[in-house]
Amino acid sequence: MTSHATVDRATAELFDDPSEWRTNVIEALGLEGEDRFAGASTSTAMPQLVDHLPDVLGTTAPGAGLDIGGGLGPLSAWLMQRTDHRLVPVDPSAASCRGARRLFGLASIRAGASTLPIATGSCSVTVLNGVISLLDDLRSAVDEAVRTTRPGGIVAVADLTASGDRRVTSATNNFWAADDVAAALERAGCVVDYIACGEPGIGEWASVQQVVDDEIRRRYSEAPGFEQWRDDGARLGALIDAGTIGATSIIARRTTTSDRPQR
Repeated sequence: MTSHATVDRATAELFDDPSEWRTNVIEALGLEGEDRFAGASTSTAMPQLVDHLPDVLGTTAPGAGLDIGGGLGPLSAWLMQRTDHRLVPVDPSAASCRGARRLFGLASIRAGASTLPIATGSCSVTVLNGVISLLDDLRSAVDEAVRTTRPGGIVAVADLTASGDRRVTSATNNFWAADDVAAALERAGCVVDYIACGEPGIGEWASVQQVVDDEIRRRYSEAPGFEQWRDDGARLGALIDAGTIGATSIIARRTTTSDRPQR
């Protein structure tokens, strides 16, 4: 059995160099404002996949929250520009944490999704942002996200999921069925309010993301780790083009004892 620590270390190593490259390219291109959010994001169908989240967060009292799998911090910064919640990116990659500070002035927490050094019930919102598709243990990550969220708080998922009703495994990814993710949230103590699936390739940030990716290819094609980054992107693109996976957004609310569903 693979330990959570081993998975988190492997994830960190996978993203360290590409995160450094992306940060360097964004600064070199002078991207600012919405373009900086776009260039720092590696998620598809953004920001449409989360465009309803600011309105949902307006229904719960402001507080501190977590952006698990936050990478360079674009979603944290984007949400803080639109809400009164204060999000902190959480990522196991040291380069991603450094990049979040350089690009957005954000202090990140370096940790894996299944072992959060955060007090129980301390967060107004917890977002699982493109992270569960990298894990072989869905339940532990969901349980941790729900544990950190206060009763009445929001737990959101934005990720690529299997288009069918069974998990799709490919190299470093586990694409879970959206229904399985929703079921894990309910088991952990949430009521699921919203599930939406979209086309991964369509997003307002896509054109800027492409510019940044092209510049990474131009600058770093000879760097160690470039071929793995390139091949991972090509494999993901092939799964999207084949319709095997799609982009999914799930919004859930942490229940209190009185409104927890009966089983």
